[in-house]
Amino acid sequence: MKYFTLIIFIVLFTACDPPRIVLTSSVKLKARINNPNESIVLGDTLKIRLLLPDTFFTEQNEILPVNNLQDGNYLADIFKIDTILKKSNYIPTSDYFVSEGSMSGGSSPGGKVFELTKSAKPFAVTLNIIPKQKGIYNIAVHTQATYLRINGNNQPIGLITGFDATNCHFILLNPYYPEIVADSARIKQEGFGYYVFRVN
Repeated sequence: MKYFTLIIFIVLFTACDPPRIVLTSSVKLKARINNPNESIVLGDTLKIRLLLPDTFFTEQNEILPVNNLQDGNYLADIFKIDTILKKSNYIPTSDYFVSEGSMSGGSSPGGKVFELTKSAKPFAVTLNIIPKQKGIYNIAVHTQATYLRINGNNQPIGLITGFDATNCHFILLNPYYPEIVADSARIKQEGFGYYVFRVN
């Protein structure tokens, strides 16, 4: 009887599992940075803007015009490196805000979802970071595609987000996270992003 109950439980549990969405195409977009220098001055604002173009090419060589947007976002963590203990600490949410688009993820400083505006063009999100302390900071976009839904199509496109910067200053992490530096070329080639900067 015990085994029969277990089998019924497993059948009910798997039957209630929602269907998985399979991404059939994806697009790589790069967020622009207003000051791509390795260092900024304490009190300066670093602006990171992800803009959905009017037309884009998918990784599968499809040309897609963008008439309207139903869903588009990326997930990221913003850290300050503790150079003594060699660990990353989330920066407080009072150190950043969005001036275009929206941000969700609660009031804790953990990872956030940055959502593009959907009401009208330009479909974009602008993250403003105003660090309150000197040190080394790291913005890490999650290395998994998020969903992009355009033109009323229910089939999402995978959105891969990186940074439009020739140098993302990975070398600043070398004393603390050499494994990230060693893997940085692969991560950038895949289209995802880490961006590191120093506040003086």
